[in-house]
Amino acid sequence: MLRYLLAMLLLTFLTLNATVPYHPDPDWISSDSNQYSTGCIWSDINQDTYPDLVIANGNDMARQRLVVYYNSPQGLSQSIGWMSDDIDYHGHLDTGDVNGDGFPDIVVSVYIGETGFNSKGKVKLYLNNQGTLSSSPDWISEDRFYTFSCKLVDINLDAKPDLAVATGESYYNQPDSNRVYLNTGTIFENLPSWKSNRADCSYDVNFADFDHNGYPDLVFVNSLQSNQVYFNYNGILETQASWNSSDTLCNANSLSLGDINNDSYIDLAVSDNNQMAQSGHFKIYQNNQGQLGDSPVWVSDYNDYGSGIELFSYAENGFDHLIAGGWWTPLHFYQNDNGIFSFLSDWVSNTESVVERIALSDANLDGIHHQMYEFAGQSGIQFYNLPHKHLNAIDSVYYGGSKLNLNHYAGFLENGSLSVSFSPADDSLFQIYYQWSDKKDIAVSNWGNYPNMVFYWQNQPDSNDDTLQPLADFRFKAYPNPFKISEKKQINIEINSKKDSNYKLSIFNVKGQKITHFEEKRIGSGISQVSYTLNTNELASGIYFLKMESSNESQLKKILILK
Repeated sequence: MLRYLLAMLLLTFLTLNATVPYHPDPDWISSDSNQYSTGCIWSDINQDTYPDLVIANGNDMARQRLVVYYNSPQGLSQSIGWMSDDIDYHGHLDTGDVNGDGFPDIVVSVYIGETGFNSKGKVKLYLNNQGTLSSSPDWISEDRFYTFSCKLVDINLDAKPDLAVATGESYYNQPDSNRVYLNTGTIFENLPSWKSNRADCSYDVNFADFDHNGYPDLVFVNSLQSNQVYFNYNGILETQASWNSSDTLCNANSLSLGDINNDSYIDLAVSDNNQMAQSGHFKIYQNNQGQLGDSPVWVSDYNDYGSGIELFSYAENGFDHLIAGGWWTPLHFYQNDNGIFSFLSDWVSNTESVVERIALSDANLDGIHHQMYEFAGQSGIQFYNLPHKHLNAIDSVYYGGSKLNLNHYAGFLENGSLSVSFSPADDSLFQIYYQWSDKKDIAVSNWGNYPNMVFYWQNQPDSNDDTLQPLADFRFKAYPNPFKISEKKQINIEINSKKDSNYKLSIFNVKGQKITHFEEKRIGSGISQVSYTLNTNELASGIYFLKMESSNESQLKKILILK
């Protein structure tokens, strides 16, 4: 019986392992090593559509530089394309458009000061001037503290990314208050506007709207104390955390956010690392309809130096899977089977490196989808989660049929979220055009004498995919346009469909309000003409939008109606 169970377990492992779309060996290795690489993120620094790899070096071992490996149609360069002039003991970093010019800037934590652990660190900002990064910081925090991680987030919903900072240091028991620096328009305020009441040794920070109230909350994971969430109410962040994990003596050093059960509520994954005990698990805290559970619903069988963790989805079943690393261990991949994880990893890499950070994006653009996400606005709600995260780009945002300027919204690609600077009208129409991929590549920053690595998605792109053009099941046009109500009662639609499908047609005004809709029609593949009879009494002269929907996507066309 035991032999049978072992055989079935092995068969299950091999079956699952075969479906994991990554080779056990890295497909790209940086030419440099011994840089003590820590922070790691994909970001299209020069806006050529290809995400570049940004690395912060240093940790607590040596003062090093920030570097960028540029990406192109020829692939990711193994050599450094940009480096900072200044050196520091860097921690984690983040990128985003701080000054609103459309180019991603870099923020980075400086773990400890110039003289080591007996001096405190800081946070820095490097601005991006039309694709060229500043070689030295454009802003440095005025106060000093130990910090290993920071994150850009629009706390007060003014469409200007603010800077959240995780502070404290556990080796010498130096807790501190976590911080938020508000954006002044081009840089950050010198001193923080927000500090937590409790002093912690926090090693990572991120944000999500955990309770679905329309405001981004901050989560900090800690060493020696419980993990915490500070909730955001009407743009004001509480100073005393409302959520604390029940495992009060945590040893967390990294976190990731995602949706493990497809219920639209954000769950929390944490990597633990107890250096004294040489132990650390990967854990998941599940969000139950806005209430984050205080104890983990899943804990990995892995029990070693945990470090680096990411939740992400791909096309197999839509659920968020988990990849995590550690010190002197392989990467571990845990597949999500309809909301359930195995305690054992389904795939491990052949590398045994010291993982610091894991980042995901479609580096070679082999699985890019151009998506339009449409929804009705609600008064007072200015923060939105998109259906995907680890985005490659947010191309444009429309409100009420008009394209928003960059100063009216802020996008956060890694989290797949967006904020706007105004309170929308009820039932107003938002359309967000963005790029996402179901073929994400994995970047890993490595501490010590190990190079940085990339594991590329191994499935070949679909033969009919056009990675640089919108993917669409259909095209349609409306005529006559302009439409004169005095002459016509019917509007004609020509639709070119790739397959037989049911289609719905609706009419919206410029405020995004639905005026009317028509019964669903079955339309065959190829080019077809269909007609719809208008109720001319409910239509005044002006601009309208026709929305044609299939089961998979929707498209808009603008028409002019004249009486």
